[in-house]
Amino acid sequence: MSENLYSKYTVKNGVITYTFQGIVLAQSSSRVANRPRWVEFELFITPRNQYVLSRIGMSVFYHTKDCDTVSRNHLSAVDGAELAGFYQPCPECRPTRVDMDGVFPELPRYWAQTCETAEGVVESLMKKDNFDNWYLTHVAKRLLEDAGKYDEKIFKAYTMQTIE
Repeated sequence: MSENLYSKYTVKNGVITYTFQGIVLAQSSSRVANRPRWVEFELFITPRNQYVLSRIGMSVFYHTKDCDTVSRNHLSAVDGAELAGFYQPCPECRPTRVDMDGVFPELPRYWAQTCETAEGVVESLMKKDNFDNWYLTHVAKRLLEDAGKYDEKIFKAYTMQTIE
C-alpha cells in the first residue's frame, strides 16, 4: 500500500500511549440506548502489516466513596459540579452531585495491543466463559467481519479453522 494512505493514530493501554502510522480496518461498538456501559473497538494495520487492536470500556455512571465499584476499580473523586452532564448516578449507591466527598465517575478504561498476525488479533478478542469455553462477543465478531472485508488475512483467520 502507498505510504500516503496511512494516517497518524494514538491509542492507549492503561496509562501507556502508542502512536503509529496506520489505516483503520474496522470499528465496532456495543453501545445501545439506555445501557450505561459499553465497549468500543478499533482495529488498525500499520505499513509493516502489524495489527493494532484498541478497546475502550465506557460508562456513564458515577458513585459514592463507599460503593464497591469505587474500591474495586480504584476510582478517584471529582467535584460533582464539574462532572459532565451525561453522567448518571449509580442505581445501587445513589450518589448526589453535591456530595461533600465528591463523586467517583467511571472513566474510560483503555486497552491496546499489537499483533504480528491476523490469528493473533482473533486470539486477543477471544473470551472464556464460566465453563472454560472460548467465544467471541457480538461486538468482536462485528469488528472481525468488517475488517475481513478489507483484509484477507483477518477474513481467513476469523472464518477458517483447521481441525486436526
